Amino acid sequence: MKDEDLFEYVVTASAREVLEDEYDEVQASLETQGFELAANDPTVNGKPRMLLLTSWIVHEGRNNNGQVFIKEELSTRVAQGLFAPPHAGMIDFNHDFEPRGFWYKTSFAYDASAEKWGILANGAVWAWRFPEVADYVLAEMQRNGSVPVSMSAKAESVEFLETHPEAEGKESVVLHNPVFVTTSLLDVPPADPRARAVASEEPAEELAAPAERASQTNESVEAVEDNVLTAASEKEEHIMEENIQELQTKLDAAEAATLKALSTVETQVTTISDLEAAAAESTAKIVELEVALQSASDTIEGLEGDLATSNEQLAGFESEKVEAAKAAQLAERLAELPPVVMKNLEEHPEKEALLSALKEASDEQWELMKQSFALSVADSVDYVKKTEEEGTIPASGTGDKPSGLSQFIR
Repeated sequence: MKDEDLFEYVVTASAREVLEDEYDEVQASLETQGFELAANDPTVNGKPRMLLLTSWIVHEGRNNNGQVFIKEELSTRVAQGLFAPPHAGMIDFNHDFEPRGFWYKTSFAYDASAEKWGILANGAVWAWRFPEVADYVLAEMQRNGSVPVSMSAKAESVEFLETHPEAEGKESVVLHNPVFVTTSLLDVPPADPRARAVASEEPAEELAAPAERASQTNESVEAVEDNVLTAASEKEEHIMEENIQELQTKLDAAEAATLKALSTVETQVTTISDLEAAAAESTAKIVELEVALQSASDTIEGLEGDLATSNEQLAGFESEKVEAAKAAQLAERLAELPPVVMKNLEEHPEKEALLSALKEASDEQWELMKQSFALSVADSVDYVKKTEEEGTIPASGTGDKPSGLSQFIR
């Protein structure tokens, strides 16, 4: 070739830190090609590598192990200084009781995702000493956005329950006034499904979840969190002698801020007491109204009874009035009867039934009865009636003149 051929290549690549579960495979692949894998650097920007955690460690109510925690008792534990220096909590892995890090601060807050109150903790893992734990946590964050955690605690007393709203018929045990010893990072599902942690290697990076789901009680608590986070991070940087005094100063400032926050809480408790007193006064007024209402109800019942009695008396008066009208009507009807009918009626064995029929008969029925009575007393061809009305039977005649009997019969 007379002229040089020019070729242009565009190479793209990406890089990331090798995770613990990928280490052996990647190292074997590189060794076959004559390369070596550089070890993770235990320091970052001249400081030991740390992994910062924010985690819900326990919630009120019942977990999947049948353990029940009381909201007020969790709040009391936090107010007493749970995991506050120098009593830091221990972070282990799958409850193996081997320290991997520490919890340095807690707050009692509302988890909107779980719709429950719980304890929100801040801590750190010594990533420079346990890189495999840090790598697992970061990988789990990448896959699921959070890491499951599980606490261990010793209760001052226990209470067994046969029923609980969340138990679905199973037995439960209440752990009263628990003393929290460790909180573990897990690679298995936790007993509390909402006990999750998020992690970051940058102290200045704000952990978005689950901290965003917490309702902080006031701005003073947030100030305490910032001060203690900075102090604890510096304390664990090999605990250098020259930083101890500065750490103590920051811890004092954090304690002062905590006392201020507790003062605010006490003010809020006083306000709650005033509200409770007002509620008690309202309850007393409600009781008075209920008594007055019961008295009015009793009066109404008495009036209803009087009204029922009056209605019964009125019904009796109406009945007597109707009977009197019927009796007067019967007297008028009897006055219209022919004497012979009256005589037969007086001697009739069913006299009372006949009188009742006359009294209850309608005007139309009475008109028909009067017509029947008129027929019964009219001139009759009946011999017996003739005998009663005209005397003896006529004698027979003589000659050609017809006799009275023949004429009567004819």
